[in-house]
Amino acid sequence: MSCHRSHRGKPARLTAVVGREVLGGRHADLYGTRNFGYAAFVTLEEFFEMVGIIAFVFALLSYLRSEVHPSPSVTVSFGRRMTK
Repeated sequence: MSCHRSHRGKPARLTAVVGREVLGGRHADLYGTRNFGYAAFVTLEEFFEMVGIIAFVFALLSYLRSEVHPSPSVTVSFGRRMTK
């Protein structure tokens, strides 16, 4: 995995994060934070943040599996049987 490939989607993700924060702040300013719309918006925002963390951990473990020589005591598997 090259350094260039790991930075490909970062501008889009950063823009999406900033956009969600701006929209959430705007909604809170207009309607307050004690309503269903704001609660739903925050819940979706947190959900997508967690999906991002899961994707990052998956990519990191995939990289470690492919680039680091496997140790007999550590095995990373994603549903497929590893062959020696």
